[in-house]
Amino acid sequence: MTHENTEVNGQERFAPFGRIIQGSVAGLRPQEELIMLIKRKLLLAVASAAAICVGALAGVSSAGIMPSNLGDFCQSASPDATIGLPGSATSSGGAWATHGLCYRYVVDVDVPGSSWYDVTASPVNNPLTSASCATLTEDVTLYWKSSFVPAGFTRIASAHFQGAWSDSDVLGGCYLERTSGDATLYAFGYGSNVGYTGTTSAGYLGKGVLRVAVTASTSEGPRVLNVSSRYHVVI
Repeated sequence: MTHENTEVNGQERFAPFGRIIQGSVAGLRPQEELIMLIKRKLLLAVASAAAICVGALAGVSSAGIMPSNLGDFCQSASPDATIGLPGSATSSGGAWATHGLCYRYVVDVDVPGSSWYDVTASPVNNPLTSASCATLTEDVTLYWKSSFVPAGFTRIASAHFQGAWSDSDVLGGCYLERTSGDATLYAFGYGSNVGYTGTTSAGYLGKGVLRVAVTASTSEGPRVLNVSSRYHVVI
């Protein structure tokens, strides 16, 4: 640290924090001026840190992706449910929207080795009208953790889907269109279904956990969500 002697009002003063402001404040002794200067610097530092935190959190929403500078909270979150193969889990209303800092319905699927399987994530409450369907958004992110190397989850796929309405046939209704993300996550059928088909290698080395983190909402609010798994059926 540099120490300077500074002359103020004809008197030499010792400045342990570098050069201080020239001149004195009326009614204050040199020591008091130094204390005021330090306090101002501390207040500015605290205000700056608070502004950074508020700016980072402003982008957090229940239907969006978490800001990358805050990390992937769904990757390390506790699951809302754990199912096997086959299996199924349904959320308790839209309570998933307040799930820690993940803001998604998180389901872990235990997958044995030598498996060819399908996983589906979809909203299941009240049928949508053409108006509410237009506001439907769904985001699905998948993670994988090997039982052989249990070092935590690794993201393997993620995609964003938007609702669309069809009157083309008697089975018309609300369906999803993928607007961005990985093609391994696909929309199918009416009813806002998002699917994924995976395989595991033979034996213990192939065993692992597939984590499904899904969010879906409309102008009416968060949707009730279901995640189900089954062995792949060859037609």
